[in-house]
Amino acid sequence: KNNPEDYKITVKVGSCKIESGVFETGNDGQLYARKKDDLELRLKQNSLVSVLDNPLALTDELAVKKGVIGLRVASNTLLIKTTFGDIRLRNATVTIKLSEHMVRLCVNEGTAIFIKKANFVPVKAGNEIAASKDKLSTIYKYLDDLHYVWYWKAPEEEPSLKIEN
Repeated sequence: KNNPEDYKITVKVGSCKIESGVFETGNDGQLYARKKDDLELRLKQNSLVSVLDNPLALTDELAVKKGVIGLRVASNTLLIKTTFGDIRLRNATVTIKLSEHMVRLCVNEGTAIFIKKANFVPVKAGNEIAASKDKLSTIYKYLDDLHYVWYWKAPEEEPSLKIEN
């Protein structure tokens, strides 16, 4: 069972709202959350993620509603739902960018499966894929804007989570 209360918030910068399994950051907010040793969740500014509490699901499920989200998943399987397709992760580190017109998935480590209608597309480390309402791109080499959002260090060492004085 995926329980929203299992997440421990390690770093919260700027405006963030956390309630009833919803993580949301404002235009100055960033958030880092961890679920045991199996899942890291990172949100950039103006991002929204919901934890789907589905007791019948065999995997944890999150819904990305908007923004730039980073996920590191160890052994557990995670299903991420977006407007334009779903993503299945296991032993992977990814960055997802969702806008009102498209979703982009950048795989930093491991392999992710992008699912759109009847298409199950494996995306390996160093690559991206994009999807809109009616289209699915081919796999392409990552673009720097997603690949380098985070350096995937511990939160206290992560440059993007430092508070500027």
